[in-house]
Amino acid sequence: MLVDDDEIARMSLSNIVFRIAGVSGVVEAEDGEQAWALLEGGLRPALCCCDIRMPRLDGLGVLQRIRSHPVLRQLPVVLISSASDRETVQSAIASGVAGYILKPFLAVQTQATLERVLVDRLATEAEPVHVTRRRLAMDSDNLQRVLRKLRDDAASARAKVDDAGSGDDHQRRLQNLHSGAVLLGLWRGAGLLNEAIKDPSPAMHRQILDELARLVDVQLAASGPQPA
Repeated sequence: MLVDDDEIARMSLSNIVFRIAGVSGVVEAEDGEQAWALLEGGLRPALCCCDIRMPRLDGLGVLQRIRSHPVLRQLPVVLISSASDRETVQSAIASGVAGYILKPFLAVQTQATLERVLVDRLATEAEPVHVTRRRLAMDSDNLQRVLRKLRDDAASARAKVDDAGSGDDHQRRLQNLHSGAVLLGLWRGAGLLNEAIKDPSPAMHRQILDELARLVDVQLAASGPQPA
């Protein structure tokens, strides 16, 4: 996702992004509030490139909202600015920024920064499907069957959040989901479930269980025949 009130900057950065292997699409937002509405509405980009100086909600404001959100907090954010002063850079680093690029863009450096962030993201998101298959000695059909079981269990736990609250049965469901996510190499899902186990908030549990189902769907989409 590219967030900048300068359309020319978005066009220029989009051109650089599409040179990165594996990038299939770009979503643009004109300011931080529009970007936040997209994220709250369910958009889950691989990373967010966000200008610092924007009307309504600036880049640091977007970053702070992301870091305080139970599901989005691990989303990598690369901040963009023409300001090269030390204070701005230090504020960005202190807020948990994944990278920092300056305008005017230098294509080679910008591409290298974004590629590094994407590699880091993939390394913490989930185990590659072909590695999971080899580790568990499963063919595609069996892996898909187990993934669908995990997704169904997540949906069942989600449906019972309001009834179960933080009771023992619900905690046991979360523990079982966590074990399943670890077994299947869904690292970010396992991390989110670990947070849910520690926090009794039903609203948080609903968001995390919805996100787990989405993460399983991503793995299901990738779990067709893979090279040995």
